Amino acid sequence: MHAGVDVGRFCRYTSVPPVDFRDGTEAFLVHAAALAGLDPERLGHNLLRRLPDDEYLLRGETLAVQVLRRTTVRFCPQCLAEDRTRDPALGPGANRLRWSWLLRPVVSCPIHRTVLVECPEPEAVKAFDLTLLRVRNETLPRGLPPAVDHVPGALQTYVVARMEGRRDAAAWLDGQPIAQAVKACEMLGSLVADGPLAEINAYTDLDWARVGDVGFGICADGAEAVTAALTAIRQSSGRRSGRTGPQAVFGKLFLWLEYTAKAEDAGPIRDLLRETILNSFAIGPGETVLGEVVDRRRVHSVNSLKAATGLNPKRLYRLMQKAGMIPADSDAEALNQWVFPAEEGERLIGRILNSIPQNQIRTVLGCSRTQAEQLAAAGMVRSVVPVAEGGIGLSVGAYNRDELAEFLACLCAEVPVVAETPEGFLDLTLAAKGRSSTVEILRWQLEGQLRRTRRIGASQRIDGLRFCLDEIRALVRARSRRGRPTCADCASGGRTCIISIAGR
Repeated sequence: MHAGVDVGRFCRYTSVPPVDFRDGTEAFLVHAAALAGLDPERLGHNLLRRLPDDEYLLRGETLAVQVLRRTTVRFCPQCLAEDRTRDPALGPGANRLRWSWLLRPVVSCPIHRTVLVECPEPEAVKAFDLTLLRVRNETLPRGLPPAVDHVPGALQTYVVARMEGRRDAAAWLDGQPIAQAVKACEMLGSLVADGPLAEINAYTDLDWARVGDVGFGICADGAEAVTAALTAIRQSSGRRSGRTGPQAVFGKLFLWLEYTAKAEDAGPIRDLLRETILNSFAIGPGETVLGEVVDRRRVHSVNSLKAATGLNPKRLYRLMQKAGMIPADSDAEALNQWVFPAEEGERLIGRILNSIPQNQIRTVLGCSRTQAEQLAAAGMVRSVVPVAEGGIGLSVGAYNRDELAEFLACLCAEVPVVAETPEGFLDLTLAAKGRSSTVEILRWQLEGQLRRTRRIGASQRIDGLRFCLDEIRALVRARSRRGRPTCADCASGGRTCIISIAGR
């Protein structure tokens, strides 16, 4: 509509209440359509219409007031000048308000590639008065910034495209109201670009556009990309401070989501940040994160696991390093910053607490120290935490008692018990001497190739086993014909012969 007058006179001439003009009410729509001879549905498509709860309807999109300009107005002077040149007979009425200028993420003209001029206007009715705004722009040039080259950014382009009905650029954002999508891009982009201490209260519209473009570049790739970005920020945050919590790491993004009155107002980025926090901070059940109580612990730190087990934190740290749950080069970092899966960590510590060092294996298995070392070197019995290659000594490794008992149970399974050693049967040391090895004979036993083995007494120990010499000789001859090396040869050659206990 082009009446050729300012807004105030238009309302007086047409008896349209200014509040109806401002809010785009149904009464104004019907009245304006009748004056212009236009279809009300077509006119209403581009009319900014106020809805309950500070929401607005424009071009079929419901917009929160936060994504609109209501107390400031931006416009492109070059566009208005071209309007007047195109239709000089209309005078002031030639100026056309572009609906995109009403959107806060729109900061530059896509045609002239300049930053839009801003005029403060506390009265929302006058915000539509382009005649008044043009006069202000021309009479107060010193109060306005000079024209600045600025290509529309990715977020502005996305918002305008979506208002035009296109939803094909960012599926994760498309599933959210525009205000939520814009806010998620801006707050995430601020964290990535300017860090957790970003001075967002001092941001200009161009600053918000800058960080919004950064955030859009991440959000456009979906929820997995957002989670990856948040995880990377957590991993790169300072770890030397023992007090580095979610707020210190995620800064203004965390505070915004923490103090948003309703969870649904923040949108899905809230759940993504909460999941990242639970998966990267040692937070226990009963604590509250972003308004929700934690039901179970996801990860432990050394300090939280120390509180649960009572173990020395330095020892815990070394054990977690050996187990590969903490990087080997992280000695100087804070004990409560590196985290690892809670259930896996608790299970590992439970196994370690029920373990013995390598020098005590022989007392449990019933074998010599040398035999115990050979079994460990061949991987037939395994330490809960890795042992350095070739490591032997008084306190090397941590061998779980239950797993050692299971190993013995497999060795002794279905072995008949006898009171005395039968003729032609030998213990392990004598059976291996000069013809085989500890590892090879016990492997044969586990594989079921020694069917005549007997056991002295009821205890399940290696020193109670008696092996048939004829069976041993037959297997040695068969191995020699195949040219197969012994397990002792494998160990001496730097290879490991791994036996599966559960395979029997």
